Amino acid sequence: MNQSRKKETKRKKKERRRKKKETKRKKKETKRKKKETKRKKKETKKKERQTNKDLKPHLMIGWNFSEVLVPVHLKNI
Repeated sequence: MNQSRKKETKRKKKERRRKKKETKRKKKETKRKKKETKRKKKETKKKERQTNKDLKPHLMIGWNFSEVLVPVHLKNI
């Protein structure tokens, strides 16, 4: 009886360890995916910003303030 109990506890211990490792692995995987999506988003945003600069330079704030278009309701301020 004592022998079977030992085996059972050993089996449970192994099972716990296995579950722990699996959850850790899953966590790492999700973290990696999150980082990847964040990086991709950042890249697309950067590309989009660059195309906006190329296509609509008058909308981008430059060094010369006269180049920037100011909305009508802000002009009198």
